[in-house]
Amino acid sequence: MDIPAGSLASVSRQFAATTGTKLEYNSRIAQDLSLPGLHGDFSVQSGFSQIFGRHGLAVLQGRSGYFTIV
Repeated sequence: MDIPAGSLASVSRQFAATTGTKLEYNSRIAQDLSLPGLHGDFSVQSGFSQIFGRHGLAVLQGRSGYFTIV
């Protein structure tokens, strides 16, 4: 993966496209939040942890197959 740092919307959109996952989140979480990029080889779960964990966010997978940032 080679995802540059940016807004939550930008980074999460690129990560979802790269991994083929479906990701949803509340737009209030995205306000004024910058996330680090992600470079290297990661599983979906470890990639989510690396990107979102630094801000105390977690990603849960629902029954529908969607991942949700909480």
